[in-house]
Amino acid sequence: MPPLRFRTFGDWTRERFGAPLHRVALDAGSQCPNRDGSKGFGGCVYCDVEGSGTGALRA
Repeated sequence: MPPLRFRTFGDWTRERFGAPLHRVALDAGSQCPNRDGSKGFGGCVYCDVEGSGTGALRA
């Protein structure tokens, strides 16, 4: 397989952090459909009790 002409995000995170990332929390400023009841209930793996992945931003 020929080498890529660009550096992938996965390659960059391995170089930067020494390991691959599995999740990246993004805050788009919108409500979670799993927390407001329109699509489901209880949130998801990205949210803490405050929602929207805010717990991931505190490091």
